[in-house]
Amino acid sequence: MRTWDFSLILSGIDAGEDGGFDALWGACADGPLIGTYDGVSEILFSREAETVEDAVLSAIDDVERINGVRVVGLRDESFWTLGDIAERSGRSLAETRRLVGDPAFPPHLSDPDDPDPLWRAQEIINWFRDHKGQSLTHPAAAVFAALTDTLHARTSCGKLSQEQQHRIAGLLRTSLGCRKGERNTV
Repeated sequence: MRTWDFSLILSGIDAGEDGGFDALWGACADGPLIGTYDGVSEILFSREAETVEDAVLSAIDDVERINGVRVVGLRDESFWTLGDIAERSGRSLAETRRLVGDPAFPPHLSDPDDPDPLWRAQEIINWFRDHKGQSLTHPAAAVFAALTDTLHARTSCGKLSQEQQHRIAGLLRTSLGCRKGERNTV
């Protein structure tokens, strides 16, 4: 099994209030970080599962057991080491060390004296795209994108007719290469 790091963005609960925090903590057995940022409740998971899809969907199930809570968004919270950045960018460690010294490079999240700093994967992917014109791969990028789009569509479904909802569900199954009842895995 692998550990997947991601945040769920919530509606219907204020994680900053004692009752909201307690409800979220009680629903999620793996000790996630819970907080409110700019008035939005979020919950950060480091969840073990075979696939990112299993990790995210099980976390959504846990959170949505709380009456009135809906997951309305998803954010990849993967972290990369210097070695991960070098490997995914096709550069040597020495060249990657020079790149991370660039003032425009995203800051790492660790203590300045940490010998093994960590960076947010999405910030590194964006930096390479914007500054080097290079696309870096992330093992679960396609699944995170599909799940994010699905959550967005789900929050809009109340505005769609039953026929539209049915057609979109069929399109999603077709685009993922799945037939009814099957699941696509990463």
